[in-house]
Amino acid sequence: MKPRRRTNHRTRVAGAGPFSGDPQGSAPRLRNPQGFTLVELIAALAISLLLVTAVIASLDIYLRLTTAGEESVERQQIARAVLSQMTRDMESIVFRAPDETTAEDARSEETDDFAAEPVVEVQDPDAAYTSGSLGLVGDSQSLVLHVSRPSKELSYSSFQQATGTVSRTSDLMSVSWFQASPGSAGLAGEVGNLAAAAQPNNAARSSSTAEFTGGLARLEGDRMAIQYADVASDVQALAGAAEVLAPEIVSVQFRYFDGQNWVAVWDSTASGALPQAVEVTLGFRNQTQRRQDSIHVVSSGIEIGEWVRHVIHVPLSRPYSSEMAF
Repeated sequence: MKPRRRTNHRTRVAGAGPFSGDPQGSAPRLRNPQGFTLVELIAALAISLLLVTAVIASLDIYLRLTTAGEESVERQQIARAVLSQMTRDMESIVFRAPDETTAEDARSEETDDFAAEPVVEVQDPDAAYTSGSLGLVGDSQSLVLHVSRPSKELSYSSFQQATGTVSRTSDLMSVSWFQASPGSAGLAGEVGNLAAAAQPNNAARSSSTAEFTGGLARLEGDRMAIQYADVASDVQALAGAAEVLAPEIVSVQFRYFDGQNWVAVWDSTASGALPQAVEVTLGFRNQTQRRQDSIHVVSSGIEIGEWVRHVIHVPLSRPYSSEMAF
């Protein structure tokens, strides 16, 4: 009789396997999320609000600095162009100094009465077109120059055939710098009115030109033609030859250096010479982005945001002498 082989029977406990429902034999399970608390939500909103505020403030500073930089570059370009044109005009001045014999005769006549002070008659710049003098005539607000500038085509017409201020009868030109002012009288007002009428009338234009209040103007034309228009009181013809070069410049001031002092008026005929130099001060319109402590208000009520001062040397001026002093 064969012996019975002993077998080991493994008994499986019900519910003890990996697929059973026993918690001890199954993989761990995550707890159900319970969400954010009210304090955590408020803290997250506050941090987000601070971040958004910081980003907006950074963008605003960047835009302000960028705009201010662009405006500064634009003003420098305008001032450089205007002063460069003024320098070219003053380098082309035509002036013939009086003869020494004539000047000595005039001084000998004045020596009869030593107590009498010499009286200098300064010519009005508005009347400089019709005068026979050449050179420079100006005051603190306007400047008239008599220059020599040949025509590019070198073609000239007779005075009888001249059709207007644009016609050229010679290389002698009259150049005038002044501040155009709409609504005022005279040439400055007429030029300002024409420039204001030419401004675009729509809401899309920038705020700097939304209300035209004037600008730096320049008049250039044939001397004989301008003289004829001035004698005929044809202000419209003179205004048609003028042009507002820089509406951004709302103030211009001139001073003249005689070699010793700065004076507010100059007439080459009265002084017998050209000034040694001319000081030009340009006032630019105030922009809303600029600081309020740098604002200046001129007599017309226009706010000036920046001043540019430049001194232009007059090449044809004679060295200073005591007889040239006013």
